[in-house]
Amino acid sequence: MSDDCGAWQPFGLTAVAYQSDDGLSYFLAFVSLAPPFLIAMLTALLAFRRDWQTFMLLVGLILNVVLNKVLKSTFREPRPSGSCALEYSGSLLSSGSGGAEEYGMPSNHAQFVAFFAAFLSLFLLRRTTGAPLAERLLLSAGLCGGAGLVAYARVYLGYHSASQ
Repeated sequence: MSDDCGAWQPFGLTAVAYQSDDGLSYFLAFVSLAPPFLIAMLTALLAFRRDWQTFMLLVGLILNVVLNKVLKSTFREPRPSGSCALEYSGSLLSSGSGGAEEYGMPSNHAQFVAFFAAFLSLFLLRRTTGAPLAERLLLSAGLCGGAGLVAYARVYLGYHSASQ
């Protein structure tokens, strides 16, 4: 790793790296890990509730990952060069057959969380009638804001360019 990258380190057992002397970088690395947390949460929820909506959300998220691989292979837009986070975790991102992991467009994390936010927002607005509309709109806005935060985190950490 080059000397000008400073103190980058991985977030736990993941390939997401953050700059240890930057508190915002640490927070955004945590935010960037939303997809694995969401999968674990939905799998547990499905195991206990066994409802159709949770199953469809989980299937949609899995199909979304497949779509992301196809889109990355189609666009073949490389990740930003010179990124310290990519340099630090490069062996984890590019290990294997040199497949879609080396491409940056579109961001799997951002696409995953955007689908999650859109699905739950539509569910809240169309299927939930117990809560007032203003509350459902506020929750939907929070979900969309969270998706935007994940997209921002991926750019801030250097895994994607702003155009991606």
